[in-house]
Amino acid sequence: MQLYVRTLDQLAATALPGISGARNPVIAPDGNWVGFFDGSALKKVAINGGPAVTICKYSSNPRGASWGTNDVIIFATADASSGLLRVAAAGGEPEI
Repeated sequence: MQLYVRTLDQLAATALPGISGARNPVIAPDGNWVGFFDGSALKKVAINGGPAVTICKYSSNPRGASWGTNDVIIFATADASSGLLRVAAAGGEPEI
């Protein structure tokens, strides 16, 4: 899926370039980043565009995410043994 952004004062949306496999997008609390699942990685891209940055890798189908005000992303996968995972928005290894 392609990601699009639109300012509130315009009707037309603009595609974020270089993003084609995005699923389950989530917006950072500051509104400057969009997090999304792509293949086997959780990534983020600046809302103004630029290259996508890998936050972490995971091994099972993603189920959704929430980006907290403390710059931590909580997400779940289809792996029932891991439950919820957390990772710093800056990147790193996900923790149960």
